[in-house]
This record gives sequence, C-alpha cells and structure tokens, in this order.
Amino acid sequence: MDILTRQQARQVDQLAAREYGISSLALMEEAGRKSALLLDELHRDQDPRSVLIVCGKGNNGGDGLVMARHLQQLGYQVTVSLGHLDEVLSVDTRANLQRLQDDPLPGITLLRHETTREKMELLKGACWLIDAMLGTGSQGDPRSPTDDAIRWLNERDDRRVALDIPSGLDCDSGEIGTPSFRAGQTFTFVAPKPGLLLESSRLQVGQIHVIDIGIPPELLQSILGQAS
Repeated sequence: MDILTRQQARQVDQLAAREYGISSLALMEEAGRKSALLLDELHRDQDPRSVLIVCGKGNNGGDGLVMARHLQQLGYQVTVSLGHLDEVLSVDTRANLQRLQDDPLPGITLLRHETTREKMELLKGACWLIDAMLGTGSQGDPRSPTDDAIRWLNERDDRRVALDIPSGLDCDSGEIGTPSFRAGQTFTFVAPKPGLLLESSRLQVGQIHVIDIGIPPELLQSILGQAS
C-alpha cells in the first residue's frame, strides 16, 4: 500500500504543478468533487439530504467549499461554516469562497463568524457533519476557533466525515491532539497518511476511503522512490 507522509503530500502538489501543469486549484476541485460523489454513494435514501461543512482557513477548508458546490448539484441542502477572516485564508480557499459569494447557489447557506449558540442550533439539523478544518500540514493541538468547532461536532450523533485527515490528528505520528475530531469516515486524498493507519487512531479515523484526485501514477511513484 502506498502511504504519503506530510512532506511527500506537499511534494505531490508541487510536482503536479511544476511538471504536469496541474494547478493546486484543479486538485482542490477534484478533491471536493470526488468527496461529494463518495458521500452521495454512502447516503441512505431514507435520510435527509442535509450537510454541514465546517471549513478552516487552509486548503482543507477549500476542499470543503468545493464539496459544498458539488453536493448542492446532487440535491443536498448544505450549510457551510467558515469562522476565519478572508485575509488569513489560503489563496485557493479564498478563490473558492469568492466563487460562492459571487454566484450564490440555492441550497447553500454560507455562515461567517456566528456565535456558539447559533452554530449549535445549526448542528442539530444536519444528517452529515464534514470536518474540513485542518489538513495534513497541521501539527499540535488545534487552536481557537477550531478547537471549539471540533468539540461541538464531537458532541453530535450525526454521521461525521473528515476530509483527508481528522482535524487534531497528526498526519505522520498519529498523535491525537486535544481536541481531535472523531470521524466515522475519513476521505483521504491520493494515498493514506501514516497517522491514519495506527491502531491508536482507529476511533478518530473510522473507515478510510482513498480518493483519486488525478495525480499521475508515475509522479506518485517517483516521490515514493519506487520504479515507474
């Protein structure tokens, strides 16, 4: 099984752009699109088609914003919560936020900087809760406002999904931060990360699904140091 460390995941993005002309924005689009399709496959017909996506400021949050658009196209009611100022967002995340703001879609509710009480009320209405807060680059305990968001999400009994890796779980070591998102499903991109595969991480990770986001196999093998 191919496994990508934090540094190797960075190299995948860099080489995709430099050697294959695949931009980080294009990879984000594919990650969000494929995540929406996978969630739709897992969704039970008798359940409400409602999703809450909690986004962070980095590219993991951008994946969540893209996922929201594609879920809307699949007929879901989507609430997106983004508790960070525009100026601290990554370039690609800001671009996808701007896309939602410039072309509002019926079925997507975008919330910014809401109070704790308002967020708690919103959590009660969703069938799926999506963690798009911290990606593979994050290390150490989550800080505000992410730590509070993780605690709110973990209190719910709804179906919980982490994009790429549960927020608060270290990509490489598997160290479980305080707090750390507890996922029932983890949609990880390109290849599993070492921290997802440890026995100690099982309760945080849930079932792992590996999503192909269009990375050429030869690029991946070159990073892993294996023969093409």
